[in-house]
Formats: sequence, C-alpha cells, structure tokens
Amino acid sequence: MPRCPGCFVMLTMSSYGGVNVKTCNSCFGTWISRVSLMHIVRGVEPPDPGPDTPSLKDLAALVIEGHNKRPFSCPECRQQMTMDRLHPMIPIDMQFCGKCSYVWLDVGKLAMTQRLYHELTSSTDPKIVEIRERYALASLGMEIQKERIQAIGSSTLAGMGRAAGFPLSYGPGGGFDLNVLVGMLDF
Repeated sequence: MPRCPGCFVMLTMSSYGGVNVKTCNSCFGTWISRVSLMHIVRGVEPPDPGPDTPSLKDLAALVIEGHNKRPFSCPECRQQMTMDRLHPMIPIDMQFCGKCSYVWLDVGKLAMTQRLYHELTSSTDPKIVEIRERYALASLGMEIQKERIQAIGSSTLAGMGRAAGFPLSYGPGGGFDLNVLVGMLDF
C-alpha cells in the first residue's frame, strides 16, 4: 500500500460513492485514479444535503486551509506530480501523476469537486447558466483561435478567453476563484 505524499502515513482503502479510493488517516487526503475520479465527479450523485453535510462555504474553507501549495512526489512511482485542475470552471487545484494516471486530492477536495461539478452542470440559476454559456463561448473562441493560429503558424494564444467575452476571475492556479464561485452557489 502506498504512503501519503504529504505526511508519509500508510494509505488505507476506503469507499467513496461505491468507488475504491485510498485515504490518509492523518491529513485525510485522497489518492484516486483519474478514471475513478471522473466516475465520481460525473456519474455519482452527491449525497443529499442533510444535517451533517457541510455547507459549500464550510467545505471551501476546509479546502483552502488544507491546500498544499507545493507539488508532491507520486506515492506509486515517486515522480514529481503536477498541479492542475480537473476543469477550468472548477477552482480546485489537484496533483496529477502523468506516469501512473493517479490524482492526489487534499482534504475536502473530492467532495467539493463533486458538488461544484453537479451544481455547475445542473443548476438553473441564471448566474450559473450565464457562466456556463460564457465558458462554452470562450472555449469555442479558443478552439477557433487555435485553428487560425495553426493555419498561419503562430504560437501565441494570449488573450483568447477575453476576446471571446469570457470574464475570467483567476485564482492562483488559473480559472475561477473558489470563494467567488462558492459565494454565487451557496444560497
């Protein structure tokens, strides 16, 4: 069994939404394959909010407080992982191992990513619908720009999101800022 990349405690097997994950009993981080992560985020409905379910603001505070800013070494192959986001609209930085195809998520990030994904993809709130539409337009604009640039042989992609009218509120890792997004979603 691999060890936690942050505190080096032996990871233990657990289940999250019927998917096997490895967790650290010390820092509560999660080691999960990319395929399983996508299955949880896209396919498994988040639990119905009950009295024990933290609010988005509380979960965001946990994620921000527990965020490791330095890349770890992969628990499996010891290669340095890279910080990135699962999706630009979800402002959660994760650590990806390119060799093993696994992801390290600090405490709270799996639950927060799942809740934000479902909220952003299924919400009928006009603000969220507008964000989705602007993101789609910006993505389309970026694809068109890439094709144009490839056609003329240039390598600069700067300013494409703004050119497509996408109001980018970048956090430290790029994409949306977590506090801004949670403020919009936490009704």
